[in-house]
This record gives sequence, C-alpha cells and structure tokens, in this order.
Amino acid sequence: MNLIGREFGRLKVVANDRARPGYVICECKCGSKVSVRSYSLTKKQNPTQSCGCIRKEIVSEIGRRTIHDNSAKRIETNMRYNTNFQIIESEEPAKNNKSGYKGVWYDPTRGKYEAYITLHRKKICLGRFSKLEDAVKARKAAEDELFAPLIAAKRAESRSAVAIAR
Repeated sequence: MNLIGREFGRLKVVANDRARPGYVICECKCGSKVSVRSYSLTKKQNPTQSCGCIRKEIVSEIGRRTIHDNSAKRIETNMRYNTNFQIIESEEPAKNNKSGYKGVWYDPTRGKYEAYITLHRKKICLGRFSKLEDAVKARKAAEDELFAPLIAAKRAESRSAVAIAR
C-alpha cells in the first residue's frame, strides 16, 4: 500500500525509508522529519499523528498551568505571612549543610555548634553549644515555638478555603 502524499494528523508521508523496510519518512507540520512505522499510521487505535510535538505541547501546557497556579498561591500565602512556607515546612537541610541538621552549623573558629532559625527574613541566633545534640534540641524547640503556629494558621486557612469552595 502506497502512503506517499497522504496525511495522518500532523504527519505527511514524503518517502519510503530505504534503510528500514516497513517504515516511511514523514514530515511533521512543526517542520521536523521522522521515520515512522507504516502500520502505526494506519492502525485504528492510537495511530501516530505527530513527531512527538503534540505530546510535548500538551505536557508543556499542563505543566505551565500547574506551575503558574501553584506559584501564584504560594507567593500569595508567603506574602500574607511574610515567610517562605516551602522552606519552613521542609524537613531536609540545605544541600550545602554539613551538620546534617537544618539550622545547625559547626563554627570552627569557636569550636562550637551554632543553632539558628530564620523567621520573617530575619536570622535569629539560638546559641552556641559544645554538643551537636544540644544545638539540634534548641533548633527543634524554636521550630515548635515559632513555626508551628504559622503552619497551623496556614493549614486552618486552607481548610476553610476548601470548605467555602464546596
């Protein structure tokens, strides 16, 4: 069956692929050329309709919409509370953290561990400690005191927004 000149979705068959029997060379409306199995163009269920550009467009659009919607909501919430919830809710320390604990670092000039917490864009020193465990405890206590009320208020607000939407 000669498919040359026929169109299938965005693909137009321009030649038989001499290097691969059963395949044809197609030109996509996006401008790219692709070698496609002849059968995949004519089959009834899920025929090939593009070089892959349709899938890329769909995935890109879904990702763009999702990122935009989520980013707008995050920015609005962060601005309302004047803090970055993605950071304070994260349990993982930063990639460059060497102590293994969030908000704790070793100060080699003093030979002590320093615990700190950042709230409303201000770095608050929680103290210097000889033992790592003491610095971690101080950081955890500060999180419970300072972050927990903010996170609880944000979650209560989002629950009420969901209830209103229903």
